[in-house]
Amino acid sequence: MAAWGTGSFENDEAGDWATELEDASDFSLVIEAFDAALEGEDFLDADTGCVAIAAAEVVATSLGNPGDYEGDAAESIEDFVERVGQPAPDALRKTALKVLDLVMGDESELSDIWEVGAGWRASIRDLQARLQN
Repeated sequence: MAAWGTGSFENDEAGDWATELEDASDFSLVIEAFDAALEGEDFLDADTGCVAIAAAEVVATSLGNPGDYEGDAAESIEDFVERVGQPAPDALRKTALKVLDLVMGDESELSDIWEVGAGWRASIRDLQARLQN
């Protein structure tokens, strides 16, 4: 995992995934990202976790609660949300919250990597709060 910060899109995996949204016309990529995170047998690897966080950002943005990110990822998400033209269903919002709990849990590589990273945990808690609204 190549990362340069604690933000949702401050890593290569999330940035690469966000570019895939350019061809998407529904929430299927988001669902795939969540399914991959939920299917992790015993341990959620960092790459899958990064993509799941990015997918949760898409859900939050579609609900009118975008994060504080910019650049290509922000543009990809904004374009996607506009193209889809509707907020994510409530079931997807609930799944996003469940996945974020996994990402911050004991069986998550990201949680291990950022163990001493209060900034990372704060960014995930902010995303969880935006999904609650």
